Amino acid sequence: MVSITVTLHGALNLYAPDRGRILRVELDRPSTAGELLESLGLPLGMLSMLLLNDKRADTDSQLADGDLLEAFPYCAGG
Repeated sequence: MVSITVTLHGALNLYAPDRGRILRVELDRPSTAGELLESLGLPLGMLSMLLLNDKRADTDSQLADGDLLEAFPYCAGG
C-alpha cells in the first residue's frame, strides 16, 4: 500500500471530497502525480504547479509511500 498526503490549494479544493484541503490517499500500486490527481477528478489543465516533497514536480513524477504532493491552480485577477 502506498500512502500519499495531497494538499489542494485555492480553487482545486473544490475537487476534494467534503471540500477538504488536505487529503490522505491510499494507493494499491505505485502511481504518478497526474494519475493520482485525475483519480480525484481534478482537471489537469487547471494546474499551474506541483510540488512533491517541497520540490517542483510534474504530472509524470512517480509517487512513493509517504510522499507529500501539493497542487496549485492558475490564478486570475488583476
